[in-house]
Amino acid sequence: DPTDPACFEPYIGPIPMVAHLHGGETPSAFDGGPDAWYTKGGRGFGVLKGPAFVTKRFTYPNEQEAATLWYHDHALGQTRTNVFSGLAGFYLLRDWAKEPVNLPGGPADCKRRPGDKDDDDDSDDKGHRSGRDGKSDDGHGEREHRRARACPYEREIVIQDRIFDTNSQLYFPDGSNPDDPRQPPNPDVHPFWIPEFAGNVIVVNGKTWPFLEVEPRRYRFRLLNGSNARPYRLRIQNTATNALLPIWQIGTDGGLLNAPVQVINPPDGPGLIVAPGERADVIVDFAGLKPGEILRVLNNLAEPFAPVDPATTGQIMELRVVKARGKDRSFDPAEDGAVLRSAEHRIPSLDPMDTHIDQTRLLTLNGIPGPGGPLAILLNNSTWLGQTELGMPIPGSERIGGADDPRLPWTTELPQVGATEVWRFANLTAGGHPLHIHLVQFQVLDRTPFDPACYRAVYNAAFAGSVFAPGDGPPNDYAVPNADGEIGGNPAVPTGCITGEPRPPAPWERGWKDTGRAPPNFITRFAVRFAPTDLPSVGAPPCPLGNVLLEHPYAVPCVPQAGSNLFPFDPTAGLDVKKDAFGFPGGPGYVWHCHILDHEDNEMMRAMFIRP
Repeated sequence: DPTDPACFEPYIGPIPMVAHLHGGETPSAFDGGPDAWYTKGGRGFGVLKGPAFVTKRFTYPNEQEAATLWYHDHALGQTRTNVFSGLAGFYLLRDWAKEPVNLPGGPADCKRRPGDKDDDDDSDDKGHRSGRDGKSDDGHGEREHRRARACPYEREIVIQDRIFDTNSQLYFPDGSNPDDPRQPPNPDVHPFWIPEFAGNVIVVNGKTWPFLEVEPRRYRFRLLNGSNARPYRLRIQNTATNALLPIWQIGTDGGLLNAPVQVINPPDGPGLIVAPGERADVIVDFAGLKPGEILRVLNNLAEPFAPVDPATTGQIMELRVVKARGKDRSFDPAEDGAVLRSAEHRIPSLDPMDTHIDQTRLLTLNGIPGPGGPLAILLNNSTWLGQTELGMPIPGSERIGGADDPRLPWTTELPQVGATEVWRFANLTAGGHPLHIHLVQFQVLDRTPFDPACYRAVYNAAFAGSVFAPGDGPPNDYAVPNADGEIGGNPAVPTGCITGEPRPPAPWERGWKDTGRAPPNFITRFAVRFAPTDLPSVGAPPCPLGNVLLEHPYAVPCVPQAGSNLFPFDPTAGLDVKKDAFGFPGGPGYVWHCHILDHEDNEMMRAMFIRP
């Protein structure tokens, strides 16, 4: 209530937060959506709860395919500062029955060798040093910590950029320091919001510019870009010869690729691009290097808001070669015919040429200019609440989850469980955006170059009075298809605005993704299936309707269709459902958003509710 005097006083209570399992197939009550936040209480405050709060205790089914997931805070308007403060971590799902057991660090690679000490030995001479102080820091529980030291050939690496003050404390520019040039561009509107945070220090697993000792053999690195806004283009360079080491990608956000793909082909490879929220599961082979040689992981991807200084933000970490402890028996991605998935577990194609598409959406990415810079960047010209400036719901939207709380958003993305859709994103902004969809994994189909100014003329003309209405939603009713049969409320893109042929995703992007890049001057297409990833898209009977795992378990494997729920919970259960058929509480639904945290915290996020 803006008339409440308390709204003009600084908040000094406990910090709101809620955990989101990024990439997880989870009931919406446990998804950690932005309105499901709560506080610990204390400091004279009781326990505060968001309008979509259901419970503090989350249950994750963990029945999806093995993948590199991660968890982080997702509180509305607070995500950028909570994640910046450290509320993030890896969450690895394994399934050695379907993964090659000889991946570096895997069970076949880590069998005890003659003379090896027992994995439970606590002596300090089993592993390699990592960090800045020479102490081992694997970031796991004690048993996993000992296992990783005994067989340290699989490592999780989260890369983030930070700023520290002169007391070595984390520093986030918020307009409170008049001497800081990184001021909010529109202080009269957003007194403490900056469009994109860019740090001048790189931290890896919480340490500034650390080192890792590696043997001359293959390693599996699970890479995560945990930065607020900065993307990276990574290379591994020998400091003595300047030679680049090949990087073989074996997995994306949602699990393993069908086969390994070489990302860098020295000496002129493009490097491994990882946007905020994206993960890359890679193998790097240090064979042939001698003890004492040093390599550096480098970054050369500059953005207007995030320049790269070769001496600071251009360097990620150092890799120091040490003596080998034994023979390398691990999976070789460079071997001819190397595969990661067996024939029965290959990634199904969601290409419209191969499978049925139930719905196509055309959605815009819109920048809202202000006097000093952007005021906000929006999805489909819609704010989080999904209301116009006059407080009216966007035409074609519904209030989510059976709730009537006015603090909850109006929802336009209402896909049907089991359906396969194509989402097209016309980027009308000047920058790229890593787009994340909760609950599901998708496939990047292509990116088609187009002229934003050409389409903007058609787009603006569709608004009342032919004048763009910032934040009021799309110009037309969301649910009414355009001339190309696309819903979303936006006019079809004229052929004359297309400036080139569709560009397929890079080979290392052709797997399951939950976060995908939508660059400027392109229309990006995702194929989104509202079903688990381990189901076929062709070659099997259609799945029955309803809760298949409860009512028709012997029908699996089958091809998901609209109305068939293959999750081990009911994603259509709203806040008005005490328990779904699987025993889980109903929830507020899901969201999709830009994973530049500064954008997500300032309206670039929309609700999504799954229909039966």
